Amino acid sequence: TASGADYYEWVADPTLSTLTSASTEASPTVTTMYYVKSRGGADDDLVINGTFSAGNTGFTTDGVFKTKSESMTYGTYSILHSTDERGWSGDESWQLSNQYDHTTGDETGMLMIFDGFSQPNKRIWEQTVDVQPNTSYVFSAWFISLLSSFETGSYTRFQFYVNGVQLGGVAESPHKEGLWGQYYEIWNSGSATKATLTIK
Repeated sequence: TASGADYYEWVADPTLSTLTSASTEASPTVTTMYYVKSRGGADDDLVINGTFSAGNTGFTTDGVFKTKSESMTYGTYSILHSTDERGWSGDESWQLSNQYDHTTGDETGMLMIFDGFSQPNKRIWEQTVDVQPNTSYVFSAWFISLLSSFETGSYTRFQFYVNGVQLGGVAESPHKEGLWGQYYEIWNSGSATKATLTIK
């Protein structure tokens, strides 16, 4: 188990259960030394309220905020504890239950819950941060699907942008309800002194 970073990369070995998580399980047949590389710790985070612990503040969105008691429809969102129950249109509801917030690992964490837009190119989340020129930065986010529509192929998809330019490919949620997925890309600031980070 490793800790203190946003991204982990274990040296490839067929006995490891995963290569990009903080914790992995090994089944060596001989004495073996394992190595892990990590990047980006919480102390280095430039994003304000990236864990949503301060609630509905510090970011811009094209979504409409809904309280816990209001039903959600396309283009709406809430900021909730990971164990809160949430209503949706059509009388559906979910409770994240034991799928705790990825940041804290327990029920104290907060989540941004978003019912996706029916139109393209809408901002789910956006924030502008100060950066140093000619410096490499990590843009990382964790996400999870809460409602199971996987049988129809309707997976959750995100696109990430820095200063209006798409960074990396399309991020897609794990194809199983209740599993966390991570988006991770490295961006170099070049001559820029500000970076507008956008998730659509």
